[in-house]
Amino acid sequence: MADPALHHAGVRGGVPAVLLACGVAAVGVAVLRAETRAPVRGAPEVAAVTVAAPSMAPRALARPVLPVVVSQAPRVQPACGRAAVGSPTGAAAAEARATTWRAQAADLLDARSRADAAQQAAALLVGASLRPEQRRDRIERLAGLATSHADARIYAMAEEGCKDLLDDWASACHLIAAAQWAQLEPDNAVPWLLVAERARAQGDAATEDDAMYRASHAARSDSRADVVKGLVDQMLAQASIAPPLRETALAAGWQAQADWSWWSTAQALHYCVADDRVLADPDRAATCDRLAGIQARSTSSPVELATAHAIGRRLRWAQGRLDGLRFQAGWAAEAVRRQRAALEPDCGDAGVRAS
Repeated sequence: MADPALHHAGVRGGVPAVLLACGVAAVGVAVLRAETRAPVRGAPEVAAVTVAAPSMAPRALARPVLPVVVSQAPRVQPACGRAAVGSPTGAAAAEARATTWRAQAADLLDARSRADAAQQAAALLVGASLRPEQRRDRIERLAGLATSHADARIYAMAEEGCKDLLDDWASACHLIAAAQWAQLEPDNAVPWLLVAERARAQGDAATEDDAMYRASHAARSDSRADVVKGLVDQMLAQASIAPPLRETALAAGWQAQADWSWWSTAQALHYCVADDRVLADPDRAATCDRLAGIQARSTSSPVELATAHAIGRRLRWAQGRLDGLRFQAGWAAEAVRRQRAALEPDCGDAGVRAS
């Protein structure tokens, strides 16, 4: 088990270090967005990656998040009952109906996940959003699943679900450590980046460098952001379910992916873009070059591609290679936009009758 001091170092890193990390993320994003060259012909608009403004909450300050904002992509709606209604009474009725569907969707996923631990974990994580009053209990159970199963998918979901409870020593979430995820999945760069991030927050440069080296020698970079959606799809396959209920459950799986935290990206940008040692230290430059190459292979993730592009510019990659990354990022963003749009609930008469 990882040293608890390292695991929770983010809180003690202090506001200056956190603000620097947020600034670093902004630098990397600005590099991608401030292209002076003409856009690559035929490429869709590149996804805009923005840095969430940190609140004054310790956990929010300690772990900056880089969400993806795809141009003109609608936010996934939990159910068509949330659509605009002409009168206050109608709006209240629609909201009440949507609340009922969300609760029923959570119960449905719970019932259909009992035979598989990974599906149970997905149902718990999605259910924490669908049933806010059960959030604490569900996240506690999710953390317990992660510590009792050697499954990297479950551990990644626990990392995500526990992001607001890692510093609560009364919670099972304090047992969740990035180092354990890295042991379960040593060929994945993402958990090593999280280990590096937490070591940096503690001021442990040796551990940070070692974790970054391991990340750069991983076979792939996978945040597991899509694992929940995939497991929800499995649970609903070949099942006869009323359309609004199915749409609510599917949309919740998509929302889990859309809301996934990108702490590892902030670490990569800090280490490889903001820190000037990347230009003076051949070893660091080699580490960052390899890491960006791994992220550039994540063809379905606009965030990974944007990060690779920012690092590549910092390392002065050839312009043709950078243009190729921009092209890939544009198509990845467009694919995400279309997938989300396709999942918008149908609020027609059929959906109303099914409710």
